[in-house]
Amino acid sequence: MSDNLTTFLLQSLLPLPIIAGAPPDVHLSLKTFTHEFPHISVIARFEPTRRSRPNHAIEMPVIILGSYLDSANYESPLLPAPDADGSGSGTVTILKAFRALVQAGCRPEVPVEFHWYATKEGGLLGSQDIVSEYVYQRRDIGAMIQFDMTAYVHKDTTPTMTFITNNVDTPLTNWTIKFATEYSSSPVTGCSQVVSPTTFRGAMLASQWYVRTPNPYIHTVDDRTVVMEGEFSFAYAFKFAKVAVGFAVELGGWDG
Repeated sequence: MSDNLTTFLLQSLLPLPIIAGAPPDVHLSLKTFTHEFPHISVIARFEPTRRSRPNHAIEMPVIILGSYLDSANYESPLLPAPDADGSGSGTVTILKAFRALVQAGCRPEVPVEFHWYATKEGGLLGSQDIVSEYVYQRRDIGAMIQFDMTAYVHKDTTPTMTFITNNVDTPLTNWTIKFATEYSSSPVTGCSQVVSPTTFRGAMLASQWYVRTPNPYIHTVDDRTVVMEGEFSFAYAFKFAKVAVGFAVELGGWDG
């Protein structure tokens, strides 16, 4: 699914109105990040305004919002891996947030980047490469949040936004949990998990997969937008997109 999702993403960002239709005073850049493996990662960036960046020789701290592009079928690598919630929901969540910010004329005071990482299922390989590049360039990272599995709601349960609380930046995560309650009507909670969710140390956001009612279809042929024991909810994913917008604006600023 990785190649199909990457193609969809680039087609959404480039020829369609997201970037092509951006207001003239919104400064954007888009690049693909190549790896030694076949898949590519994608980075879209809001450049800070000139007024907020008087000296272009000084690197400003970057605010990053991320998600994954790849998928895998854990039952068999030969079977399809649609991964509608596993990677598709996070990808679309931050894409929707990016589009909303573009249409609103976002002009941040510091750079705000949206990252779509390749080959997470191989061991966070795409994000590791980008982190290594940023470390080599001595890039200053202000804050990072990762969106993953944001659409599945188990039947007869209350949708709950869940922040991962281990292997992350604790002060940033606590702050994000607090502000998320102002941007979303859903309950917000935190929990820990065994595997580190992202290579950057930032706040990690997920859906009910990490609570008591995980999506039973993750990494199977049945991880689709129509499921039996629950609901693939675009409305639920939209709530995560609102939090993504809030994260970008609260930390990236708005030079208006």
